[in-house]
Amino acid sequence: MAKKRHGCLTAYLILMIVVGILGAAIYFLAGNGVAQGNPEIPARLRPVFGIINLFMAGSAVALWKWKKWGFWAFVSIGILGGLLNSYLSRSIVPMIFVPIGVLIMYGILHIGKENQGWKQLD
Repeated sequence: MAKKRHGCLTAYLILMIVVGILGAAIYFLAGNGVAQGNPEIPARLRPVFGIINLFMAGSAVALWKWKKWGFWAFVSIGILGGLLNSYLSRSIVPMIFVPIGVLIMYGILHIGKENQGWKQLD
């Protein structure tokens, strides 16, 4: 049987891919803008955040291709990014958003009946 994803899952994955690629481009190419908006991120760590954004986009591509490991990569990358942001900002707030993001992704993967994404992941 052909796999078919729910429209909300399609929209969310496309959004994740676009935002991940744009976020990476900003960290790699617009360092001065990052420095003004987030002075707590040292210049040497900007490429790390760019790579994290690319990995996040990659996890969305894996989910698009029906790979369950894409979800677990999303969770792992979220935890890593949250820990790094919490360390740099000296605040727990970034870590609060990690489970929220995971729950949103998990929920979107469970929308629908016959086209529920989670059941179709390999």
